[in-house]
Amino acid sequence: MGAKDCVYLVIAGLASVLFYLRGYHRAETKAKAVGRKLQVPYNDSGCLTELPADDFESVMRELEGVRVKSISEVTQADIRAVFGDN
Repeated sequence: MGAKDCVYLVIAGLASVLFYLRGYHRAETKAKAVGRKLQVPYNDSGCLTELPADDFESVMRELEGVRVKSISEVTQADIRAVFGDN
């Protein structure tokens, strides 16, 4: 391998390292800039993991008067009326 080939190889290697480090630095800067949007706790993936205590209490006060309807029993006759005999 000649001197010319070695020079090209070194230039290509330096360019690769430079572009890699520049992209790595840009990703770190972007990750730091994102931060918390609503001042609520987020996990590493950016998903909301828990509500603040004041929001949780207001939601619970709203739900106190709400009743859930009981689930009706489904019989085999009801299923056969919809899907037929198999």
